[in-house]
Amino acid sequence: MKNDQDSNPPRRLSHQRLTACIMVLLAWVGASAAVAAGAQADPTEEEIILRDGMLIQVSLPLTAKVASETIAQLRDAVASLPVVVDADKRAVIVLEFDTETENSGQGSDLGASFSLAEFLVGGELNAVRTVAYLPAKEKKTALTGHAILAAISCNEIAMEQGASIGNAGVDVKTLQPYIRDMYRGIAEQRLTLPVPIVVGMLDADTRLYRVNTANETLYVYGDELEKLEAAGKADETTTLSGRGEMLKLSSDQMVDFRLIRQRTGSRADLAHQLGLNPTALEPVAADERNWVAVRSTLPTILDRSNVSWLTRSIKSKLASGTDMVILEFGDMQADWNAALRLAEYLAALDPESCRTVAWVKGNCRGSAGVAALACDHVIFGPRGVLGQTEDDPPTPDQLETMERTIKSVASQKDSDRSLMMALVNPNMVISRYRSAKTGKERILGRAEHEELVDARDWVRVAPVEVAAGIDSAQAESLDIARTVASSPEVIDAYYQLETAPVSLQATSADKFIDGLAGFLTDPLVSTFLVMFAFICFMNELSAPGLGAFGFLGLLLLTAFFWSHYLDGSAAWFEILLFIVGALFLAIELFVVPGFGLFGIGGIVMMLMALVMAGQSFVVIPTTDEQFEELPKSLLPILGAFAGIAVGAVILKNVLPNTPLFRMFTLQPPKPRDEQLLGGSDPEATADWSHLMGRKGTVVTRLMPSGKAKIDGKVYDVITDGQVVQKGGKIEVIEAIANRVVVRPID
Repeated sequence: MKNDQDSNPPRRLSHQRLTACIMVLLAWVGASAAVAAGAQADPTEEEIILRDGMLIQVSLPLTAKVASETIAQLRDAVASLPVVVDADKRAVIVLEFDTETENSGQGSDLGASFSLAEFLVGGELNAVRTVAYLPAKEKKTALTGHAILAAISCNEIAMEQGASIGNAGVDVKTLQPYIRDMYRGIAEQRLTLPVPIVVGMLDADTRLYRVNTANETLYVYGDELEKLEAAGKADETTTLSGRGEMLKLSSDQMVDFRLIRQRTGSRADLAHQLGLNPTALEPVAADERNWVAVRSTLPTILDRSNVSWLTRSIKSKLASGTDMVILEFGDMQADWNAALRLAEYLAALDPESCRTVAWVKGNCRGSAGVAALACDHVIFGPRGVLGQTEDDPPTPDQLETMERTIKSVASQKDSDRSLMMALVNPNMVISRYRSAKTGKERILGRAEHEELVDARDWVRVAPVEVAAGIDSAQAESLDIARTVASSPEVIDAYYQLETAPVSLQATSADKFIDGLAGFLTDPLVSTFLVMFAFICFMNELSAPGLGAFGFLGLLLLTAFFWSHYLDGSAAWFEILLFIVGALFLAIELFVVPGFGLFGIGGIVMMLMALVMAGQSFVVIPTTDEQFEELPKSLLPILGAFAGIAVGAVILKNVLPNTPLFRMFTLQPPKPRDEQLLGGSDPEATADWSHLMGRKGTVVTRLMPSGKAKIDGKVYDVITDGQVVQKGGKIEVIEAIANRVVVRPID
């Protein structure tokens, strides 16, 4: 019994152990199942949740008013952005400094800059991450002056290619110790840039070096460098600034020194790098502005004259206070030259001063869709479609020209060009790509994907089919459509427009003017305009002074340039080029007679103006289509030469015998008719018929009348329209009564 009793406890212990093992096994199986289920979930689901962000623009130079307004905006931003515990998911506030020149920030107030810097490093912004953004906008810019204090107070600095930062002490005549302490204190609190770098930007008397040691990279002053070299620790030394110069670092240097993570190309690119929603850095949200809008319905066929009228009308409305343009794209197609020209114009508009909205409510085909995507916002209607070109696909040369323009449009809009190209190129293959780092998605073609600096981070997700067009549902899934609106009233409500948009439609007068301009820009009509203008100028030169022929010639040339200006092929450059060329030619004829630089240059400028006014490209054609257009643009030159030739013939042989010409010119006395009058001509005071064929020398300049010395005597003479300088040799070719007509011998 004892043995039996003694044996029970061990048996009970074994059961307990077995139960515990089973429970552990079940727990392990459950955990494994959970892990497996988690592995089957979308691995990027968490990454797709983008961080919140906001853009605050900082005007330069930084004054007390700017600093107080910026601090108020920062407080409002912190209150509106969500609070996140995870530091890597904190909301981001981007401070965009208005760097427009290489001296932006110069003249900033020290006290205002320091107060903003203190706020940025203070505790009120601990819940967000701050980024100082220095744009370049396709030219060299720099942040200088005391505004640098605010930039180095942010958690991070982002710079575009061409941007620089430095010369903080540009406004300091004598560097006081307290100023140095201000900069050093801010730099030590934030450590966005090393303290010696910040001091080097302020103090021109500081020698600053970058030293690579065996373990680290140091930024040291001159005396510290000497100690490192004496200790044999300075492996490689780079001089950053010497005495008499303040430190200024370009974006390339900031990247090389690892003071910034990488350069950014635009606001959209910066949003991608920071893991923000693409629209997070838009300057003004739709519901924070009282818009003054106009609305225009585009025609079914969009051609160059429509685009010319539309761009002129938009310019006029913008000048009168309009800051939103809503374009309705219905069932339409477009001449690709006209559509891309409209796209370039819309893309070039500053979204901060004019918001452009495309409402795609019908089948917007081909290049017309490019114009829609060039707007700041795209809103679809229920049956809206961005479709490909179905008839007459573009040639390879046309596609090459389109791609250059579309690339420029996409660059200005901070967007991808592949979708735009797919709308005009039936063979274009595009796909959705997703960033492995941020989860952001883009629509890219193979070529554009390969051009990305971080191409390896973008993984192809799925192809995007556009053969049948992109409807509203697909547009929303691809993040193309801002929203879907079934009526204009829905759009008005979306932007909270207080007053309905003014309708921007062509009136009967506008249509008549555009029709007249279209008629006058016809190549043959333009040729005749130029030809008759030069005929009139040739006849005006025969009787100097602003007469009927000169007025008519100017009127014809005005009609030529006016029509081409309205058509969009001519701008003020071509008009001024022709005017300056005409002035140079006039100087050659009447001020410094001869055939020199002014004459040749004036003729070349006038001919270039006539050619450029009649063509859509600049000067030299590069595609087959432009080569086909070139002969038409050369027709006005042929008209000019024809006008000169015909004018010379008419001037010499025809006009003198017409009654109309005699009404505007003074005729010479009629020759004496011996048989009818039977006596001497009462108008003749002298008879110089004996001078016929004689030669002489010009005493005064003949323009065309003047004095000449013949057989030792001085006579009043006139040429047949030619200008003869003083001292020139002449010969009498006609002598009737007291009228002596001569011609130059040479």
